[in-house]
Amino acid sequence: MRRARRFAGEKREATKICSAAHSLPPPLPANSLNPLYSFAGNTELTNELAWSHTGDFLATSCKDKLVRVINARDGTLKCEFQPHEGSKTVKVVYLGDDNMLATVGFTKQSQREMKIWDLSKVSGKRDPLF
Repeated sequence: MRRARRFAGEKREATKICSAAHSLPPPLPANSLNPLYSFAGNTELTNELAWSHTGDFLATSCKDKLVRVINARDGTLKCEFQPHEGSKTVKVVYLGDDNMLATVGFTKQSQREMKIWDLSKVSGKRDPLF
């Protein structure tokens, strides 16, 4: 990035910095917070969490290598599947609507792979679209 040249007699304008820390609400005590929602379906540590664009579904990936899609309105499990065979964590993200999900994970040989899933298909074994 090039700097603008200043000419003789030109004054430099000062940058104004302000802080909005005074307008923040005071922190709540930890013992006064109650969960609005809880889901006990994840048996292992949750590594990744993604909300659908409409806010109806929540996709999680856990240490047990499974991706679970949860209906956020009533807490029921929509589907559960193992997207990748590797032992490293899986990342999940919704693609535009509630039925398309992308995952990034690893093969058994630790090579990175990406798969796109159509969650509207209710078959026993899920196959990726790509």
